[in-house]
Amino acid sequence: MSLRNILDKMEPHFHKGGKYENWYALYEAADTIFYTPGHVTKAAAHP
Repeated sequence: MSLRNILDKMEPHFHKGGKYENWYALYEAADTIFYTPGHVTKAAAHP
């Protein structure tokens, strides 16, 4: 089982109504450290 599968399996517990919803920011930070999000900025942040 890969780390990606483990994180994906745990994710519903961190969303609203989940067992660990108060810890969502920490989960999101850890997920972002290991994997780049699917939506990234392709242009300059400040024109």
